[in-house]
Amino acid sequence: MKNILIYGDGIIGKFSALVLSSYYKVYLVSKNQKSNKKYNQERFFSINLLTKFMLIKYGLWNHMHKERIFGYNKIITWHEYLSEDVIFNSSDISFDRLGYIVKEEDIIKSLDIQLESTDNIVVVNSNDAKLNEINPEFIIKSNLNKEDFLNYNKSHYESINYNQKAISMNLTCDHEINQVVALQRFDKDHIQGLLPISKNKYNLIWSAKSSVIDELTNSENREILEILNTNLSNRIGKIQKISSRVVYPLTGFNMRKYHFNNMILNGGAAHSIHPMAGLGLNMGIQDIYILNKSVENNDDTQKILQSYENECTYENTRFYKTINFLVKFYTDQKIPDMIQTKSLYLFNRNKLIKNKVIEIATGIHALKSQSKEEYCKPNC
Repeated sequence: MKNILIYGDGIIGKFSALVLSSYYKVYLVSKNQKSNKKYNQERFFSINLLTKFMLIKYGLWNHMHKERIFGYNKIITWHEYLSEDVIFNSSDISFDRLGYIVKEEDIIKSLDIQLESTDNIVVVNSNDAKLNEINPEFIIKSNLNKEDFLNYNKSHYESINYNQKAISMNLTCDHEINQVVALQRFDKDHIQGLLPISKNKYNLIWSAKSSVIDELTNSENREILEILNTNLSNRIGKIQKISSRVVYPLTGFNMRKYHFNNMILNGGAAHSIHPMAGLGLNMGIQDIYILNKSVENNDDTQKILQSYENECTYENTRFYKTINFLVKFYTDQKIPDMIQTKSLYLFNRNKLIKNKVIEIATGIHALKSQSKEEYCKPNC
């Protein structure tokens, strides 16, 4: 059995190891094995249908706390200065869910359980002398440091400066919420995404100009509550309290080249996009899905890696450009309200385009076009 090396022991690195262990002996390189169990207990992901398909296929779904998973069948988006909501329904593509909200810690714990019981996976420290003896068939890099960009030609990637940060927190409402509806509010300066995480709580990801988020970071809870209730109470009712806050900068880049000699990139080493659509983790899982299909369909390693690069550059460039366009469309004050309103009106009434967008965002398009196996219609 041939060897491969995977650098990066985050979710994408671990998931890559689990999937590829059916074909190779996998050496998963950890910077520090003691950090392997670390996770953010309050971080939530919105996973799409392709990601759930992969979690089920590789035995992770059974290890996750079902009572902490919330499936949603509708997304309602609105802009404060526009009259028309944009609504996405799972029934439009004949599925009962658009996605699921899961805790980061649940995904990591389920991965750790599966990795510990899977043959052909060896976790090694980045300083281990054994790395020089492995002679891998190919290498996967799943995370990217800032200094790594210095090693790439600028023609190998594109980047965007959002000039934004995001702040994440949990909101507790004074009543029971609709647990199958996700919400997103836009205005000219802010994007606020709301994911239901309990019978009366939302997880909020609030992105805005860096200066705005910096000001919020230094504000007292009562001041933030006042702003949030002004913005959201007409949609979700009164917010009683907020949790502690996590702030992080927003960066955007997309590799035009995923294949370098015998090394390929996936996950955070290949792309980073604005969180407005919650696609970051899902794009990384789709990378793994595409790589798995490339391994299944090709015998030659170079064909595997080239096929993977061709498919990923196409799919992820489409995601990257679409999300960046939407961020600009909804927040750029230079775009007249009339153009935004008319565009939303036409989009809402074009079922063909709208349903295609849903299929791409949920990963159903990738499953239909690449997988010959029967995929399930989730009914969590």
